[in-house]
Amino acid sequence: MYGSSIKREKVVHVTISDMNDSVISAILFDVGGVLVSDYDIQSDLRNALHNPEHFDQQWPKALHDYESGFIDESVFLRRLGCDHPSPEQYDRLTRGFRYHQVYFQNVITFARSLTTHGLQVGILSNAMPSHSAILRQAGIYDGFRPCLLSWQIGHHKPERGAFTSALSALNLSDHPEHVLLIDNHQNNLDAAAACGMHTLLAVRQATQAQTEQTIIMGITDKLLSLGVVL
Repeated sequence: MYGSSIKREKVVHVTISDMNDSVISAILFDVGGVLVSDYDIQSDLRNALHNPEHFDQQWPKALHDYESGFIDESVFLRRLGCDHPSPEQYDRLTRGFRYHQVYFQNVITFARSLTTHGLQVGILSNAMPSHSAILRQAGIYDGFRPCLLSWQIGHHKPERGAFTSALSALNLSDHPEHVLLIDNHQNNLDAAAACGMHTLLAVRQATQAQTEQTIIMGITDKLLSLGVVL
């Protein structure tokens, strides 16, 4: 989408001037696949729970409800077929995430730098409470305002409520066209576009460095295409 033959390896720093009513004034970042690697919690947890019957059938609804804040951790695990989870199984909810998560530091630094040039820079992410605590402790959310997590706002992308909540938090409910959402799931972007937002798909590349370069240059090119003077 962005082209993978990018030669620059340093973060591109931009200056934004001449903001007007027709350009982007806020950018929302997804977290997994955009600011950090996209960890496969489903496979890890399936193995930790010893592959219970109907796990994969129950997973979408259980994950939605847990990440939306409708159920707690114990109910989440029971829905997946583990009626009496051990401390070890509880631990697997966070241990793999903690030790295998890769932070896209160049993208994070680039995103934060945009706030110094007149842009609101926030987060809109589907997230588990336990994983959010790890990311918050690591400082990943620092500098992103608003930081909207599904389990806190009660809406899960691609539900329309997730995007209308974000627009309200940005004070842009009447101007969704001023918002750019960056996400690694096309269905989330389609839903955001239906609400009037601009969108950009973050595509995983062969290496972390290539992925980070692609995301950074994709944002830069998208802003230029939308009239933001760099």
